[in-house]
Amino acid sequence: MDGLMTNEFQSHRETLWSRNLFCLASCQMTYTAAGAVCLVVSGLAGFYLADHKILATLPFALIHVATALVTFPLSLLMQRLGRKTCFIFGSFAGLAAAILCMTAIVVQSFPLLCAGSAVFGVFQATSEYYRFAAAESVAESAIRQAVAWTIGLSLVGVLVGPQFGALLDAVLAPPMFLGSYTAVALFSVSSAILAFGIEDKRSRVPVAHVGRSLGSALKRPTVGLALTASGVAFGVMVTAMTALPVAAVGCGLSVGATGGIIQLHLIGMFIPSMFASRLVSKYSARQLLSAGGIVMIGGLGCLFEAKAFIPFALGLFLVGAGWNFVYVSATEILARIPDPEERATAQGFNELLEFAIIAVCALGAGAFYVLMGWNILIVALAATSFCLLGVILASAVKPRFAP
Repeated sequence: MDGLMTNEFQSHRETLWSRNLFCLASCQMTYTAAGAVCLVVSGLAGFYLADHKILATLPFALIHVATALVTFPLSLLMQRLGRKTCFIFGSFAGLAAAILCMTAIVVQSFPLLCAGSAVFGVFQATSEYYRFAAAESVAESAIRQAVAWTIGLSLVGVLVGPQFGALLDAVLAPPMFLGSYTAVALFSVSSAILAFGIEDKRSRVPVAHVGRSLGSALKRPTVGLALTASGVAFGVMVTAMTALPVAAVGCGLSVGATGGIIQLHLIGMFIPSMFASRLVSKYSARQLLSAGGIVMIGGLGCLFEAKAFIPFALGLFLVGAGWNFVYVSATEILARIPDPEERATAQGFNELLEFAIIAVCALGAGAFYVLMGWNILIVALAATSFCLLGVILASAVKPRFAP
């Protein structure tokens, strides 16, 4: 009888985990769809509404600024209130952001568009924790697969989001972009509905001493490795992605062709997760981090002296694929921190670091390209990637990530 009860409990737990993973991965997908729409239209909408066109990209920049400001305290709030509550709140923030942006389009208000974009940054900040929640929803042996699948479903969002937004634009226009932000609202509502099906899989323990817990977490060699690898990978990827459109157009490629290169890059960022379940179960996090660094270097090699569509597209695709390996492996390391306080602060600090790097690289990439040229930019990124590879290879990462 005891054995039967144990089997029934195990079966129930596995079913619950499957439901959690489905809800979390689907939330990731719907957020990515909304985020992809914002990526496509926020700059165009800013140009459409701004009196001074130099401010056209300000709405897009405010998304990342708001994310950087919110992401660390959000991790601590999740530790106190639970992830589910914060995920629901984040989804409704996405809905509020969409409504503000829709109103801005109707009344022709650039400041309101900026406000809505900043609010969307809250949704983006909460979405960064779906993968950590997925890791907490499975047995330790399945963490990497759960993270990979959760991130991998972003591919569907990347492909579906902009197309659905364009479809609604055609139906609801004029005014321009009303359909796109309507799509953001619908994706946000879908995310909120899915979030209600999530069950928290960890205890809620308030973080009493943030500095102390962060300091303790940073003493773990694997945590420092994860933060370094994630930060460098984001910096290299964002710099290359931001500078490439200018370089490609400067080489004679059309705007449409450049957009195709960026879409292939986005596919490269997420498609490895869809097919890497067996791969991630066979190799250690250090091996996957190394593989990610090597693939990124290979992509940068293709981008060096690139002047045509194929080397640009292949190079940026490989940079995205290498980033994916680093991203999944770094997430796994941070998800395995045993102490709840250290885990919460390390994850929050990681997200803060990532978006601070994104903001700096997005702002600096164009200036670096104009001042130094494309090849010097690629050489600098390759040198940074080689340094990361050296750090990874020199690190003694134990199989179970013990401190």
